[in-house]
Amino acid sequence: MAETSAAVTKAVVSRLRTAVPDLFGRVYSDVPQATPFPYALVSSSAVPFAANDFSGQTHALRVQLFSQADSKKELLLLQQAVFNALDRQEASLPLDASELIRFEYAMSDQPFKEDDGKTWQSVIEFSVDAV
Repeated sequence: MAETSAAVTKAVVSRLRTAVPDLFGRVYSDVPQATPFPYALVSSSAVPFAANDFSGQTHALRVQLFSQADSKKELLLLQQAVFNALDRQEASLPLDASELIRFEYAMSDQPFKEDDGKTWQSVIEFSVDAV
C-alpha cells in the first residue's frame, strides 16, 4: 500500500489555488506567519483499506477557511466554491504515482467567530479514497 496523504494534500492545495480565485492563491498545508485573509488550511488523516486485489487509504480531508470580513457571508461563498472545486472531481485532482478513486463531500459547519472576536472560521470535510 502506498502512502497517499502527501499526494492528496498537494493535489487539493494546487486545485484550490487555481479553482477558488477568491482565496487569492492563499491555500496552505502549513500557514505562514502574517498571512493575509481570507485563506484556507488543508489537512488530512488517513486509514488503510484493502479490497480483493488492491489496497489504499481512506482520507478524512479537512479544509478550514479563515476570514476577517464583517460577516460570515464571505466564508459561506468560499465553502460553496471549495465544494464545487472538489466534490466528485477526481479527474481534476491528479496524484503523483497514485490514483483517486473517490472524492466526496462529507460535511461542513456554519462559520463561527474565533475567540479574538474578528476572525471567522468554517470547515468543510471530504472523504477520499486513494490507491
